[in-house]
Amino acid sequence: MMKTPRFANGFRWGVIGTGRVIPRFMDGFRLVNDAAPAAIYGRDPEKVSAIQSQFRFENAYTDFEKMLETECLDVAYVAVTHTAHLEYARKCLEHGIPVLCEKPMAPSFGQCKELFAVAKQNSLFLMEGMWTRLLPTTKRVKEWISTGRIGKVIALNATFCARVFPNENDRVFDLCQAGGALLDMGVYPLSLADMVFGKSPCAIASLANINRYGVDDNDGIVLQYDDGELATILISLNGQGRD
Repeated sequence: MMKTPRFANGFRWGVIGTGRVIPRFMDGFRLVNDAAPAAIYGRDPEKVSAIQSQFRFENAYTDFEKMLETECLDVAYVAVTHTAHLEYARKCLEHGIPVLCEKPMAPSFGQCKELFAVAKQNSLFLMEGMWTRLLPTTKRVKEWISTGRIGKVIALNATFCARVFPNENDRVFDLCQAGGALLDMGVYPLSLADMVFGKSPCAIASLANINRYGVDDNDGIVLQYDDGELATILISLNGQGRD
């Protein structure tokens, strides 16, 4: 089977995953003029078919290897469970496909390093989908810090909470799928601290509540930096917002 040429109708995107983040991603996708929904992959045929129909993907697959061999993709969006990011992102990179990977890029630093190594080896783009870094307010704060408009930042307080109702079938409450507040939501304020201070902390202190599912649902983290700066971060699955 002949592959569709690259850039035939814009950048050909392959979307990997059928979870709840996909509709939100595709809503933004529709605003990009040169983005073409080429292929959707998932393990559940019904979900795959529904997403293909709703967002007009050219092709749909329940066989990941077949998608890689059949499609000529310009970029892949990896949005499977956290523990599967390494597997799917690495295979895309090994097939010469740049990757936008949903946060967190991987559950461990070691897996992140592995993905970076594969991307570097193949001279490919690899990016974590940290949307909060691209918000206009975030960009403005970064500008104010870099230009010295607000002076030296010595403290940061960041809170990220959502109401996620306990459900043993939800990956957020599944330890085996790297669930919990820290990996699901804590990456946002931690990324903000990294952007604000631009360096690694020299000391970290943290407390967490472990719920009946064995995952953290409330976290408090304090990061201290070498010039005495402090970042205080609160994360909770018991706040208001998402259901």
